[in-house]
Parts: sequence; structure tokens; C-alpha cells
Amino acid sequence: MMSTLFTTLNSLQQVFSRAFLIGAFIPTLYFLFVNGLILYLWSWPVHHWMEKHLFTEKELAYQSFIVAVLFFVVWVHSYIVNALTPLWIRTLEGRNWPKFFQQAGVQYHAARFRELSDRINTAVEIYTRIDKYLPDWHKTVLDAKATAQGQITPQDGIPAAVALLEECSVLKREDQLVQFAQLKALVDTLVADIQSRGLTDELEAAIGDVTEMITYAKDRSQTEHSRLLTDRNMEFGDEEMMAPTKFGNIGLLAQAYVMRAYHCNLALIWGALQRVVKKDQASGDALQACKSLLDFFVSSFWLSLVCSTGWAIAFACYGEILGAMLSATLGPLLCWVLWYGAAVEQYRVFQNEIITLFSAFRFEVLSGLRSRTPINLAEERVLWRAMEFGIGDGQNLNLSYQESKS
Repeated sequence: MMSTLFTTLNSLQQVFSRAFLIGAFIPTLYFLFVNGLILYLWSWPVHHWMEKHLFTEKELAYQSFIVAVLFFVVWVHSYIVNALTPLWIRTLEGRNWPKFFQQAGVQYHAARFRELSDRINTAVEIYTRIDKYLPDWHKTVLDAKATAQGQITPQDGIPAAVALLEECSVLKREDQLVQFAQLKALVDTLVADIQSRGLTDELEAAIGDVTEMITYAKDRSQTEHSRLLTDRNMEFGDEEMMAPTKFGNIGLLAQAYVMRAYHCNLALIWGALQRVVKKDQASGDALQACKSLLDFFVSSFWLSLVCSTGWAIAFACYGEILGAMLSATLGPLLCWVLWYGAAVEQYRVFQNEIITLFSAFRFEVLSGLRSRTPINLAEERVLWRAMEFGIGDGQNLNLSYQESKS
């Protein structure tokens, strides 16, 4: 019986497409198997029926009939899952949520976007203002040294600049940003100490330490700028098209990148890009593999949620309180931690693959649309924007076509 089933499964790839097999059939088969196993262990009537019809040697015709019935059940459910997957993706993106929940989700993620933007602006401000004020600081310190040369006025306690330098050193040891205001106060205090105390050995050493601190502050702020900008670009599209979920914002990465880099509306030429990519087997297979895995994780998320909810209700109706509680808690937790997290990361991989393919095949897309090949990036941006206004918005623009090369 089982050997017949495995033989059937091994030949499925000849019957179904690889995308359907990975994205719909395997999740459906897996979850039907898990539910069947639970029923086998929990329900005596089901246990008895399975023992009698599945695990007992029968005639070949009867076994073939059972396999055909099981295959038909899995096949029908797989097509239902495949048909529902686009809806499930839209739901995870939050596109079909009620308006109230959409607004709440958008506000939450917009706050995260603004937080990253503010931190980026802070980092940029630090190193740009350092570049602006560094020559003046250097001149001010040199002038103070020249004025105080050979004049030392003993004073009690450590210089204030040394104390401020220690505070900045703590931030450096913890790999944190040193704010511009702290650097300015440090330089001003150092100059004041030199003017009041003279050029002591302690202050002479402090000058070198302050120079190193300024260099650290600039390098650290530039690194922070790059890191935060990458984080924002890997989590969000543009602020103007914020989605109410993390999954939805990841789904806007390719559109935002293509618009930001080339001023192209990806949705407008997505079909043309797919046609071009399919001509290159390796690229087409890579794109299809990314999409298949995305469908697999999305299907697994929703099937897990439906199964855990159904079993929680079933256990509760039969008085199995512990089983109901476990299903109601562990099921959604598994959906969130495992399947949703995997779906988010796979969606990110899918978006990155789209970005890569657009960058590689965008001129072939233009050629397929019988458009001229731009000579530089500026002309390319103008051309993509003109296509959006002319084709997407229907404006009366004079877009010239080239003769087909075929």
C-alpha cells in the first residue's frame, strides 16, 4: 500500500509543474498527513477505519482504488490551496484589511520608518558638520597652542577637557555615536583649558586624543548611516506607499528600488519583464524557484492557522481542555515564529531577485517594447517616466518606436 503511494508521489513532477508541486501540493499533502495522524491517534473510529483499509494487505485493485481516492483528495485540495494563495498573500500584505486595521498598521510601521529616518539624519548631520567645522577647529587649537607656548599656570584638578574626553571615550568603547555637540564642547573646552592652564603635557596629549575622537566620530557616523540606510531599504519601500504589515512592506522593495533608481513603474512593465526573463532559462528558473518557495511558506502559514483553529474547536467540543489550549496557543505561535518569519524572509529574497533581474534585463524590456536604448542614466529615467505617463496615465505623449529587429 505505502510503496504504491510513494511510487505515485515520485512521478508527480511529470504530472504537475514544479511551482504547483512545491507551492501547493506538498503543503497540502503534509498538512493532510498531519491531520490524519492526529485523527488516527485521537479518534477510535478513524483509527479503526485506517487500520482496516490502509494498513491491512488488500487486493491490488482495492489498494489502487484507495490510492486513487487519496490522490484525488490531495489533488483537489492542492488546487484549492493554489487558487487561494494570491488571496492569502494579499491578506498577509494587509491590502484587504478593514480600513481601521489598515490605518493602525500603517501608523505603526510609519513610526518605525520615521525612527530610522531620524537616526539616518542624525548620523549624516554628525559627519557633514565635522567636515564643515574641522578646519576651524584645527586652526583654533593651533592658535591656542601658539599663544600658550611656554606659559604654564598650575591649577588644581584635572582639566575639564580631559573629563569630557573620558565621557566620549566611554561612548567609543561601547561603539556608540559621539554627537556633534559633544565634539564641539570638547574642542571649545580644550581651547579654554590651554588658554587658562598653558600647554601642559596633559593637554598636549589630550590634543592627540581629541583628534582621534573626532576621526572616530566621523567614521562611526558614516558607518551608522550606511547600516541604517540598508536596514530601511531592506524593510520598507517609500514612506508614501506604506503597508500595514512587515510582509506587505517587504513586498514593496522591488517597486521602490526600481522607481528610486530608474524612475520606472515596475507594475507597468512586470509582464514584459517576465516574458524577457523566461527566454533565459537559468534566470527564469531562479525567479520561479523563489516564487514557489514563497507560495510554500504562505500556504503553510494559513494551513497551520486553519488546522490549529479547527483542532482547538474540536478538542473544546469534546471536553479536551488541554488539547484545546495547546492547539489555540502553540498553533498560532508556530504560524508566527516559523511560517510567517520564513515567508517574510523568502519574500525579501523574491524581491531581491526581481531587482537583480530588472537591472540585468531592463534594456531587453525596452527593446521588446520597441523603444530606443538610452545612452545614459538620465535619459533612461526620462524614458521610463515618459512610458509611465503615456501608457500608464494615458497622457498624449509622442513616444517614438523603433523598427523590430526580428
